Amino acid sequence: MRNRISWLLVVSFFVLTFSSGCANFQERMKNINLTKVVPTLLGAGIGAAADEKKRWRGGAIGAAAGFLAGMTLEDMMKRATEEAAKTGEKVSYEDDKGNKVEAVPKAVKGVENCSEVTRTVTIDGKKEVSSEKICEVKTTKYIY
Repeated sequence: MRNRISWLLVVSFFVLTFSSGCANFQERMKNINLTKVVPTLLGAGIGAAADEKKRWRGGAIGAAAGFLAGMTLEDMMKRATEEAAKTGEKVSYEDDKGNKVEAVPKAVKGVENCSEVTRTVTIDGKKEVSSEKICEVKTTKYIY
């Protein structure tokens, strides 16, 4: 039983670490904590508490659900940032749980086609602000 939990934790760590895309390390680690680790751990804790017979099963199912919720939030952050940089207007997204992402662009003086986008992410009433400089706005095609 303990070996399974240890194995699950090790695999989860590597999945969370290496599934974050190509950003600078500090920004990537910040996004990993905000959008992957916190929801995954919360989901695992709630799932383990809910399944009284096999807590590891509840924890695994809850962790998977939390990870998917975190990926949804990360997608909202990416879309809001790209759209704000492209349109030059404030962009806001909110999910059905009340989590909210706002992106406000500001033109960078002296540099053409560059914006500094300030993101405000609100999760369960807690706000976190970050900014990102975007030049050459890339259009991402989303297919679902």
